[in-house]
Amino acid sequence: MPVPTGTASLLDIQNEFGGSAPISLSEYYGAASGVPTSGTISINDFRGKSNIFTFTVSSTQVDANLRSLAVAAGWNQSVAVVATIGSGVNINGSVAGNSTAALTIDGSWPGGVTLVNNGSIRGRGGTGGASRANGGAGGRALLVSVAVTINNQGTIAGGGGGGAGGNWIYVTRSCDMGETDAACRVYGGGGGGGQSNTSYTAPGGAGGGTAGTSFNCTVITGSSGGTGTSSAPGGGGTGASCVSCACTGSNGTAQSGGGGGSLGAAGGNTSYTGGAAGQAISGNSNITWTNTGTLLGTIV
Repeated sequence: MPVPTGTASLLDIQNEFGGSAPISLSEYYGAASGVPTSGTISINDFRGKSNIFTFTVSSTQVDANLRSLAVAAGWNQSVAVVATIGSGVNINGSVAGNSTAALTIDGSWPGGVTLVNNGSIRGRGGTGGASRANGGAGGRALLVSVAVTINNQGTIAGGGGGGAGGNWIYVTRSCDMGETDAACRVYGGGGGGGQSNTSYTAPGGAGGGTAGTSFNCTVITGSSGGTGTSSAPGGGGTGASCVSCACTGSNGTAQSGGGGGSLGAAGGNTSYTGGAAGQAISGNSNITWTNTGTLLGTIV
């Protein structure tokens, strides 16, 4: 328990911060936040101090590193740390795919580290595929490479995968001159962006459209996939249509794009493949869980 805020003794300091007799205050320079690291030091400097450094992340962070946040908050890089992500606080990833995480826990923690998550740790959503392209993978939420205890009361979620783009078609027409026209090519719709986070939303897929037509084949242009947001993935774009041709033959409509994936889910498939969901956790073997809370996405 912390050193008393009232009457305190050298023994109280030793009981809290360790050491052995004979006791010297100089042993405890920088032992806690606010304790001098050199020069004059007294028992008064230790009143109410603990050998556990606690701090709260109370504002949105992007591609955050927990050790850097602790040092910035005044941690002496020695005692145990309890870090709390506040309720309603978002820790966001800015990079799709499992490379840069929204939150990384690495480096040296001599006294150990505990993370209490009351907020949301989210990877970025994957990018929707252009016409005739696969969707992009969602981003990683949490990367852990050192021992940590986690009490998750909130959400840890990989970004949703981007939807696959639609396939194009060729509309073949038999024309008045006896020719066969295969030049009417219409593009499939773009894939939707995966569900992401507040600050970094994934773009929708590239738009549907046409490569050109001949013999007065009217084209109704397809659409781009929708943009993923913090509350929902983007929808797939519609495929383009070839209609009202002066030549005979049936009209044709290209394939629509796939929808983006929700948090922790892959993007929708078409003739192509939707992007994989981002990892919720990488380095799970380093974690001791006291509560798992809501985990969305793969855990490795």
